Amino acid sequence: MNTLSQPQHGPVKRKIHYVDHAIQKWLLVALVALELLLVGAAVWVLYQQLSAVVEQNLYRIHYSDGQRIFPMLLENSLYVLGGLIAANLAALLVADRIWAHYVNGILRSFKGLMTRTEGLDFLDDGTDITRQHEVIELALAWREAERARCRKIREEIGGLDASQKYADPEVREKAKAALERLRRALP
Repeated sequence: MNTLSQPQHGPVKRKIHYVDHAIQKWLLVALVALELLLVGAAVWVLYQQLSAVVEQNLYRIHYSDGQRIFPMLLENSLYVLGGLIAANLAALLVADRIWAHYVNGILRSFKGLMTRTEGLDFLDDGTDITRQHEVIELALAWREAERARCRKIREEIGGLDASQKYADPEVREKAKAALERLRRALP
């Protein structure tokens, strides 16, 4: 009966990282810089439009032809606000695509490692890793430990010889010790 051995020091709690400082820092800097640029441009355009409206109506203060200045100011302000919102939505969509591309690159590398692990392919991992990330480094370290464990199992199995006479107590003790080492090497 093969039972999984539990760690002696208790269950291991996994740390879940929702933040990836490597890319999120630069995305945040880029978004803040873009926001400053957009707000500056929006204020400048609003100033130009409102100046034009005020200039058109500067000498008409005492002339009442029924046309109010407030609807014109509001219309120009709404155009600028709409443009600012559209630019922010476009920036968020671009940031989302950059983030998705980054995460999908990590997942492709991770999936490749896990597919090879599923097929018990523990050959060298150095050539096919496209993205470096903490998750990939942890998976590579785990695969290295599994590679060493499989190598140890292979050596122990190689030491067992089916043609030996197991009736001899000395040979039987060696085989028993080898089988015990195999049992410890298995998960």
